[in-house]
Amino acid sequence: MRSLSLAVVFLMGVGISLSALAPAIAAEPPRTANGVTDRSTAERYVFVPIEKGALRLDTKTGEVSRCEGMGEGAVCRLVADERLAYREEIKALSQRLDGLERKLESLTATPSSPPASERDNERMTSEEREKVDHFFDLSDQVMRRFFGMVKELKRDFNDDRL
Repeated sequence: MRSLSLAVVFLMGVGISLSALAPAIAAEPPRTANGVTDRSTAERYVFVPIEKGALRLDTKTGEVSRCEGMGEGAVCRLVADERLAYREEIKALSQRLDGLERKLESLTATPSSPPASERDNERMTSEEREKVDHFFDLSDQVMRRFFGMVKELKRDFNDDRL
């Protein structure tokens, strides 16, 4: 397992041009059924020998596979890519964050009050209008009486009657 990890680091992290190293370290590229080397596959993949097989780097996608066996019986399995797992986790967390932000926005939004219109007043019955008018008349009397009392208190205070 350690040789696999080292080979993956070698392939992905050191910044050395793998295409320049390929002729020196490449395992035998795949051949077609009639024994001819498949050039499209040979140019697309770089093979690095490891213990019990080889690592195959797809130069177009960057995927790394571990291959066991040689020739037609070779089996290559994709090596777990931590970057892909991180990207998927980040994507899932971003979606969750977006959902939570929308929910927070809906919870903190102030409800808008409906506009007052004349139709609202038309819905009142004549009895209700009379009650509202009576209420305003009483409020007017109470306020006038209160301010009258305040005025008298000021006058008494200024005349030193208190």
